Amino acid sequence: MDAAAAAEGDAFVAVVRNHSRNAYCIRPRVSFKGDVSRVSKLDTSVLLAPGQSIAVANLRIARRTKVEHDINAAFWPAPAGTAPGRCSTSEPAGLADWLRLTGEAPFPGNRVKAAAAAG
Repeated sequence: MDAAAAAEGDAFVAVVRNHSRNAYCIRPRVSFKGDVSRVSKLDTSVLLAPGQSIAVANLRIARRTKVEHDINAAFWPAPAGTAPGRCSTSEPAGLADWLRLTGEAPFPGNRVKAAAAAG
């Protein structure tokens, strides 16, 4: 867990950006400790297109406090097609177990899209 000092009214926002040329599915794992008045966090698997960004956590600090946070994300190549929920239906093995863990260990099943074979 990382820690940061924060004052009342401060906001903490975590954003993930896809810098690749391929679409990926991501599933964040977000946990925190501290006195916050409002929390929103992404808790499903979603599609992240090339160049797209998405906020995975947004915390509003209730009073001067030390906020400890653990933010990580699993990722895998997005399946072809346009079906809604396609990332949820293609979640890799072991994801549910990893989501129950705490700490900064990356998801061991993270995958990048294989490079196209030269023809």
